[in-house]
Amino acid sequence: MKKSIKSSLLALVVSLAIILSLTGCGGSGNSIVGTWSSDDGGEVLIFEKDGTCSVPFTYDGGWLESCDRYSIAKDGTLFLSSSKGNIDSERYVKQDSEEALRKEGGGYYLSKDKLVIVDFRTVRSYTRQ
Repeated sequence: MKKSIKSSLLALVVSLAIILSLTGCGGSGNSIVGTWSSDDGGEVLIFEKDGTCSVPFTYDGGWLESCDRYSIAKDGTLFLSSSKGNIDSERYVKQDSEEALRKEGGGYYLSKDKLVIVDFRTVRSYTRQ
């Protein structure tokens, strides 16, 4: 009887540890999906689960459009594109830290509720809403 209780308790503890570790990996915590507000409050980015997005800083006045689609490659590279095809796709390499992002002078860094994008040496910081 005592051995059965110990085995059951051990199985329960291991199961909980596995569930907690899986919850901590991935999930929505490090997903770009959601609404992001710039730190100065002047711009909002929206990334939907279906791959559509609203990214105002990509606006091209010549075509009167901005990127409205995104994808993330297996290596983490973020691609922004226009469904109308008039704007060239924009590519942002995922960096492991803000320091690496600034050193590389381009790309993006994502950590839970913080998103930083650097393009053409312009640093854009956002907070998840």
